[in-house]
Amino acid sequence: MFNDFKVANYSKALLSPELYARHLSRLFSGDVADGLTVTPGTGLQVVLAPGNAMVRYGSANVASARLVSLVASFNLAIGTADVSNPRIDLVVVYVDNAVSLPSGVPTTLNLDGLGVAKAKIVPGTAAASPVAANATAIQTSVGAGNPYTVVAQVRVDAGVSVIASNKITDVRALATPNLPAASIPVSKLDLTTMPSFRAYLTANQASASGAIVSLASKDYDNVNAFNTTTFRFVAPYAGVYHFSWNVHSTSGSDILSGIVKNGVSVARGAWVKGNTFVASSGSTDLNLAANDYIQLQCLALAGTATLDGGSVFTYLSGHLVAKV
Repeated sequence: MFNDFKVANYSKALLSPELYARHLSRLFSGDVADGLTVTPGTGLQVVLAPGNAMVRYGSANVASARLVSLVASFNLAIGTADVSNPRIDLVVVYVDNAVSLPSGVPTTLNLDGLGVAKAKIVPGTAAASPVAANATAIQTSVGAGNPYTVVAQVRVDAGVSVIASNKITDVRALATPNLPAASIPVSKLDLTTMPSFRAYLTANQASASGAIVSLASKDYDNVNAFNTTTFRFVAPYAGVYHFSWNVHSTSGSDILSGIVKNGVSVARGAWVKGNTFVASSGSTDLNLAANDYIQLQCLALAGTATLDGGSVFTYLSGHLVAKV
């Protein structure tokens, strides 16, 4: 019986490392609590930002995680680019179980287990249509039995000597709470990882009917789910989302507005016409699957209209209502 139960705060207990993080690993899905983003460095380098993660291992009743913190920016060197073909490298954070911690009585130097957590680049294979290393190749690279999490993909184009920011793709599995349906009031949740954004048109845009509005700026975007290059909100996970929007014009055709889901119109806005302007706004709830995307659309009634840029005129906002 005493071998079956583990008590973490019993003063005479001898505990396996699993117990310390087992409760947290059950309470959350995903690995990264915050940070561990990847940005370009100098030349063929990338920089891993400080952050915290649960690097998971094991399965069933002994599944747990190593609690990992990076406390300073960490430079990682990318291998020389292939001369003919691109490749996709991975930025991997892992725990090297072969490293022995400093022995003796715990001190400020060894209490947090310095040197166990590591990060490395796992290179892909150069090809005309490259793919990233699979799980088997990653495990071989970090060492058999060592737990890991992938935080970014880096596309290394043929012959390049620097890594541009648009070649880095964030693939962190962000930690989200595992909550029984309707069991905990929303007021008691940590909502920092619940998607919420507001994007707006930066400068005036001449738009014909059906054009996607170029929302190139953001007031806020707490989980970086709105892309200001593609002008898309991409759902991080399945759920019911609420969206509100407005399109404003003082020049050109009368306009309507709407939003499109995965390229298909799903909602239209109301139309208001004043002496010197035309505006169209609306709001709706939508059930989205993970990776569904939403865009704001202008529907000029005849010819073209010039949409007014600025956060107060032309915008799209949204937030998660319920995760499903």
